[in-house]
Amino acid sequence: MEQLVFGHPSEYVEGVHVLDLDVGVKGVGLFRTTSEMADSTGAVAGDKLYGAASNFAEKLAGVPFAPTQVGNIKYKVPVKPNTVLAVKGRIVLMRGKKKYIYIGFFDGDIEVYRAKFIMEILN
Repeated sequence: MEQLVFGHPSEYVEGVHVLDLDVGVKGVGLFRTTSEMADSTGAVAGDKLYGAASNFAEKLAGVPFAPTQVGNIKYKVPVKPNTVLAVKGRIVLMRGKKKYIYIGFFDGDIEVYRAKFIMEILN
């Protein structure tokens, strides 16, 4: 399955292989961790997941964001290098020029990381 998905040309967003994207609504992708992403504990560093989540959120919204944003993250379960995670994102609210976006990383059925963003849209 991995060879089929990762071997097929499609769009990548900061390491996230985009499988399905309904811009402005929701999206699904895969994120393959590598040994280069590991920190001193041997787990994937949280900043690697945060960067992928932030960029996937911007792609999901379909518009550029201000460089400042509100982010609430939770690294729930340590992720080992060389793991393929499902990434699910959705826009839950639009208030003025701000979008409220939830991004979750899953190892099977277990949510290992989640990020909630409030992002201001640039015009």
